[in-house]
Amino acid sequence: MDTQKLETLKQLIKPFSKKPSSRSDTDISSITKIISSISIFNTINKAKNLQSFLNEIAKVLSIEIYDPGDLILNYGSLESKFT
Repeated sequence: MDTQKLETLKQLIKPFSKKPSSRSDTDISSITKIISSISIFNTINKAKNLQSFLNEIAKVLSIEIYDPGDLILNYGSLESKFT
């Protein structure tokens, strides 16, 4: 990955790396903008005009990076990431 793309990626994930309780309004706005481009969130927002819903998600959403082949969850099991 070239340096420019790497720096862009770092800037995109920077707000996600902060603890949710430490995020500024600017961080939440940045995260909301990013997640609103994700299909499921975009569809919800267009259907119900739920910008406030996206803002609430942005307050608690975190990012985790996994290596290829890492087991993230098992089908049918209750995972702590979703509770």
